[in-house]
Amino acid sequence: MQLFLVASSMVASTWRQRLSSYAATCFFWFLILLALQVALDAVRTARCPQITVKNFGGRILGFHGNLPRASETAFLSIDMEADFQPVWRGTYRQLYVFIVAESKNASSQVTLWDKVVGSRDSRVIRLIGERAKYPLRAFPNETLRGNSITMRLHYMVMPYVGLYQRRVALGSADLTFHENASI
Repeated sequence: MQLFLVASSMVASTWRQRLSSYAATCFFWFLILLALQVALDAVRTARCPQITVKNFGGRILGFHGNLPRASETAFLSIDMEADFQPVWRGTYRQLYVFIVAESKNASSQVTLWDKVVGSRDSRVIRLIGERAKYPLRAFPNETLRGNSITMRLHYMVMPYVGLYQRRVALGSADLTFHENASI
């Protein structure tokens, strides 16, 4: 009887070892395939076609700058058309699309509008007279009057697995605030 118990425990431990070894091997090869997919997708995305923005423009809807101790604030309207179909691949979960206003100083960038484009959403974005989600504000003790900004479309590719990649679309729009701007 003792011999039978010892033999059955050896078989059970061998069975567990085989199952554990099989699971570890499958997991290892899954990770190898996943790493290859991420590496190949990074190479393919590096050669990704550029997005060209058409009909990019903006208008000043409102300007508040006469209040004491308040920074100047501009409310903008945006016109734009961009087709993201050439960028889209089946391995992408979504695109984060945003419009940035840049001044002459490259470090001062402000997001004016943003949108997340999912895999089932329309991949063509058309904005006609769209009000910016976020107002443009001057830093304290600075002014928007007499300055100009450049609006650019940025987008971030977000795959299911892998690195996020930030890109800038071709095309821009310039907008100038006049010295006597007040509404």
